[in-house]
Amino acid sequence: MPPQVYGVKPTTTVDGVPLAGLGRRFVARLIDGLLTGTVATLLTLPFLLTFLQGVSDWVDEQNRILEQGGVMTSDPFTIYSQTGFWTYAMVSLAAYVLVTGLYTVLLIRFKGATLGKKAMHVRVRPVAAEGLPTWGQATTRWLMYEVLGEIVSMYALLDILWPLWDTNKQALHDKVAKTIVVSAP
Repeated sequence: MPPQVYGVKPTTTVDGVPLAGLGRRFVARLIDGLLTGTVATLLTLPFLLTFLQGVSDWVDEQNRILEQGGVMTSDPFTIYSQTGFWTYAMVSLAAYVLVTGLYTVLLIRFKGATLGKKAMHVRVRPVAAEGLPTWGQATTRWLMYEVLGEIVSMYALLDILWPLWDTNKQALHDKVAKTIVVSAP
């Protein structure tokens, strides 16, 4: 890497590979999110339809009670237990974790890039040297970004903003995994 000048971020890795721009990385994330979200939604479609039918039935029942001069028999929070919401929520979460885990870890490990990253001409590599990330690096990146980010939303925000001030434009999930995102030909 060229000598560090105070206040100026390097634009390449130590071995001269250009660092990926944040705009392309962001668009790659959007593409990946659309792909994985669509697949996860399709996998959970039967549960979604059951949940939506449950909501419709619950609303119809409450309207019927009100039309007959009655008072709603349950508070609005019972909609969660009477409609299959919790089942749908848990199945959706499991599908999302499964889909993003398989998609991200496998593609990063074997190709160095997800489909979104490929479309935006960026790739992931180890910081130390050229090559594909290891299983541990690919899994750590996914766990730190997707899983921890789902659990702790403030971490997710900090993670995606971190490259703005980081010397090597690394997000927190890259720092922990010892990876870096670079431009791809």
